[in-house]
Amino acid sequence: MPGTSGARRLLVPLAVVGSVVAVVILALPVVWWSPLNVDEELTLRVAQFSFGHIFHVVSTERGGG
Repeated sequence: MPGTSGARRLLVPLAVVGSVVAVVILALPVVWWSPLNVDEELTLRVAQFSFGHIFHVVSTERGGG
């Protein structure tokens, strides 16, 4: 039967894609609603400033990197 080998050949890729979709659907709420780490909070805070402002703070106010 020629159609059977084609269906078997697609079985593994379809199972992999289905598994990936299931993992993303199950993991997305956990990742989305988890609290931020300290470094992630700092990154979001620093991202609000321009590069010139950050460079000024690091080079003059804080004494270098």
